[in-house]
Amino acid sequence: MAGVIRKVLFGLVLEDAVIREENAYRFYESAREKVSAEEAKVLLKKLCTEELRHRLKLEELQRRGVSEELEFSSPAEIELLEEDEQSWPEIHARSSVSDILKLALVKEKQAASYYRLIAGRSLLRTVRDLFLLLAGEEGEHVRWVEKMLADL
Repeated sequence: MAGVIRKVLFGLVLEDAVIREENAYRFYESAREKVSAEEAKVLLKKLCTEELRHRLKLEELQRRGVSEELEFSSPAEIELLEEDEQSWPEIHARSSVSDILKLALVKEKQAASYYRLIAGRSLLRTVRDLFLLLAGEEGEHVRWVEKMLADL
């Protein structure tokens, strides 16, 4: 019975990851419409593209029907996953590029941490590799945003 529960948990984790990518995409798309700085628009478009690519990778895993047992050592780890994905605040015309990038930085760091946690709990190499790849790409996003913030 515990194995079935862990497999269902994996399906829920995959669905949660897809939703996180969708939320990030919507945030960046909305932010792109609000900012006026061309460099910020380019970065936000790049982040939109990346989040869409991540979503497609996760959906492919869902379509393949990969089923796996995930091991969590404590309920605190599951709570960590829930706390990370708070709703993205709405972007207003008065939001500065700096405000948007600071929020993006927090969210990209959370995404990298989330994917590392799932990778660490995955028993299947292909799934673990995918989540490690996503964590690495989110880390790259962190570096892009940090560079933009430093250049402001």
